[in-house]
Amino acid sequence: MSRVCVVTDTGADVDKRVAEAWARIEAGLSRVLPASLRQLNAPAAVQAIDAVEAALAVSLSQDFRVSLRIHNGADPGPAVLTAECAPTPYMILKKANVLSSALCR
Repeated sequence: MSRVCVVTDTGADVDKRVAEAWARIEAGLSRVLPASLRQLNAPAAVQAIDAVEAALAVSLSQDFRVSLRIHNGADPGPAVLTAECAPTPYMILKKANVLSSALCR
């Protein structure tokens, strides 16, 4: 059975829900892939998130902003797949505060 979650709340409730979701993710990772926790990046600064919004001329959703303030993406770590082109995890805000992702070329 799948569940669809539509978040229509704003403010502190969204912050709380995202923080609780990350707590569940981290708890699950600590049980099944504890080494992966080291790959989660530190929080993004609010100023960096604002700079990305300004550079892209878009507003990021509150839940995404809250998520970035908890973990700014993840480092890909060592390659597991040996195919010619394997997807890599997103790095949301790089040091230059530019939205980017690693894609197959």
